[in-house]
Amino acid sequence: MSTPKDEKTNSKICYIMLEETLLTVGCRNRTPSDTGVSLEQLHQSLNRINSQSNATIIVGGDFNLGHIDWSKSCTIPGKPDIQLHQNLLDIMNDTNLHQIVNTPTRNDRILDLIMINNPTYISKVTTLPPIGSSDHGIVYAEADIWLKRIGETPQKVYKYNKAN
Repeated sequence: MSTPKDEKTNSKICYIMLEETLLTVGCRNRTPSDTGVSLEQLHQSLNRINSQSNATIIVGGDFNLGHIDWSKSCTIPGKPDIQLHQNLLDIMNDTNLHQIVNTPTRNDRILDLIMINNPTYISKVTTLPPIGSSDHGIVYAEADIWLKRIGETPQKVYKYNKAN
């Protein structure tokens, strides 16, 4: 099941059942001109998901917030829009999300993020070169999350032509 795309924030959320666990995957694009509305909407969405289930949450996308020192999870002093950067850190702390991209995705900044509430599921994260005219690198991640295979139950088929 998925929700319709939100045109104002350019986001998409998809819900996937894994055995008895709900996996919630979201993609988000925060425009540089956004004044914080999209972050507040993200916070509301994450709180709603957390209140309704014990889901594994993965959120990725271009957040356009490049003044965070991710090795310390703190803002870089003296940079513009520091309150927006702090808002993202507060949302992540409030919703128990961990940011796992550790190499720059545009110039020397990490703008494209992947956040997850259970980072042990992630086995690999790499930043690849941009495609075409894009100025952002590609974030590639591998997760150790498996779908449960549902095998078909064998059915007994009687061979009436072999009966006496």
